[in-house]
Amino acid sequence: MKTLSIKMGPARSDGFPEYITWNGEDYETPSMEQIREWVFDSVCETLDGQRIEPDGRAYNGCPSWLYALGLV
Repeated sequence: MKTLSIKMGPARSDGFPEYITWNGEDYETPSMEQIREWVFDSVCETLDGQRIEPDGRAYNGCPSWLYALGLV
């Protein structure tokens, strides 16, 4: 598996980055409420909107939000 290469944007007031850059594209970080929901669910979205396990990556290598944010 390829090494995860992401860049974090500037921090929001809740401490999470405003966006994450992965594979040359910027993805706006979800709300704290959405992140909280994924923490307690068995399904999470990837940066590009696919539904996967919270600690995984999709077939194209795109990480889940929880994985990209370092929460799992």
